[in-house]
This record gives sequence, C-alpha cells and structure tokens, in this order.
Amino acid sequence: MPVEPRLAAPEIRPADGVAGLLRAWPRHLPLAMLHGAGGGGDPAFTFAAAPVGRIEARGPGAWEVIRRTIDAATRRRTGAASTDDPMPDGRGHIVVLGYDLFRPLEPTAVAPRGARDDRGWPDALLLRCEGGLLAHGDAIVLRGDPQAVPALAAPARTPDLPRPLVGPIQPDRPADAYCETVAEVVRRIHEGECFQANLAQRFGVRFRGSVRRLAAAAFAASQPRHGALIECAPGRAVVSMSPELFLRTTPRPDGLRVSTRPIKGTRPAEAPTRELLESEKDAAELAMIVDLMRNDLGR
Repeated sequence: MPVEPRLAAPEIRPADGVAGLLRAWPRHLPLAMLHGAGGGGDPAFTFAAAPVGRIEARGPGAWEVIRRTIDAATRRRTGAASTDDPMPDGRGHIVVLGYDLFRPLEPTAVAPRGARDDRGWPDALLLRCEGGLLAHGDAIVLRGDPQAVPALAAPARTPDLPRPLVGPIQPDRPADAYCETVAEVVRRIHEGECFQANLAQRFGVRFRGSVRRLAAAAFAASQPRHGALIECAPGRAVVSMSPELFLRTTPRPDGLRVSTRPIKGTRPAEAPTRELLESEKDAAELAMIVDLMRNDLGR
C-alpha cells in the first residue's frame, strides 16, 4: 500500500469524528461522503470529496452512459499501481443508481402503465472525484490530487450547522390500502403466480435544516456498515444508512471476484443468535436469497 501524505497542518483531526468533518466542510462546496462504521470484515473509515464533475443519465440509454463513463475513467487509470487496499484512493466516481434502472434489464416486470415520477430524479448520477480526505484509524490523510481537496477550518472555529426540523412521517397511501395490497400478494403466491414479492411503500416528511447535521446524527445512531451522504444538487441529497452490501468487485489474478451481502428476515439485530439459527422462517428466507443472488450474479 503506498504511503499517503498526512495533512501538513491539520485543522480537522480524527477525534472530531464525522460530525466535525461535516461541520468543517465548506458550505459552498458540494460534498460526497462515504462512511463505514466497520464490522463483519468491513473496515471503518470516512471518505469525503468535493466532486469536480457530474453526469446525469435518464431513460433507456442510462446504462450505456454509465458504462461509457466508467470505461473512460478506467482507461485513464490504466498503468496506475494496483493495490489490495480496500479504501477509496481519491480518484473515481461516486454513483447514485435509481430503482428504475431495472427496466431495461427486466422488461417483463414493468407495469404497462409505467411508474409515477413525481420527483424528477435522474436514473443515475455519476460524480467524478479527483481527491479527498480519508479518515481511518488515528489518521486523516490526503488521497488523490491535493489540489482537489478544500482547506478545512477547525470545527470549533466554524458555526453550528442548522438543526434539522423533521415533521411527522406520512405514508404515500392509507394503511387499509396497503393491507389490501398485501392480501393480494398472498393470494397470488397461493395461486402459484409468484413465490416472492417486494412490496414497497414510500414515506415522506417535511424537512428543514442542515442535511449534513442530519447525516451526522443518523450515522451516530445507526453505525452503518455502508453509509453515505451525497449532495446531488441544490435542495437534493441522499443520506444512506445500509447494513447491506449491494455489490463489491475485487480484482484477482484469475479474474474479478464479485460479492453481495443482502439481509433477509425481520428479526431484531439484538435478538439472540440461537433464535435466528432455530427459526424455520429465517432459514427459508436465507435459502431463498442465496439462490436468488446466485442466479443474478450468474446472469
């Protein structure tokens, strides 16, 4: 692993934590942050960058835009020193993928009337980063191009971020309508039309305040293995606190290793391990998701 330069006169220190880094980040600069609390073999780290380029992809050609952008970035990096370091190296893309990207891949699963789009988000957003700050262990180091990393003042010398004000949570449909849909899914399973359905429901709130302060509180409360704060555009941001790994690719001498670590079941994380091991329901869900992921990765 190459030795990375430590900050010559760091104003931000590891002890300041994620909240300190978010508070110190310049207000006028967009932020793309990845944060992992560690656990299960995943390292604990925080990486923060100010994207220097952005590409939005929409519609049927979104996958081609993604492939073309990533292929071009890969060609630019050809010849760079390879490393087994799992940490972000500062150069690359932080990408937001929308659920609607599945449509070109599974056209038979698309409802004839289509999906309602009342938000206007792109199907994919690719943010190019050339350098960033990596907090890991007891050090904060520069990665990538130092000129792409903004100067940070000490958190104690920066004003507090506006406190988030969050209104009551509202579902996108009444509870009785959702229960009717659940009953419809159960009926179709009994009739053999399907054996699994992912029945989603959207909840919304009115929000005012700092998304960065919201993210700091969310990360502290949930300790996510795979967290992110991505400021996508003025008034738009993604705050993610996922215990699941969607996909990880690792170069190997014999090819590319692709890993996925989804979670199934509804048992609380603090439940005793024996309850999980002895649960017929959770064992069935584990077998189902392993088979599903094996099929998807094979494709």
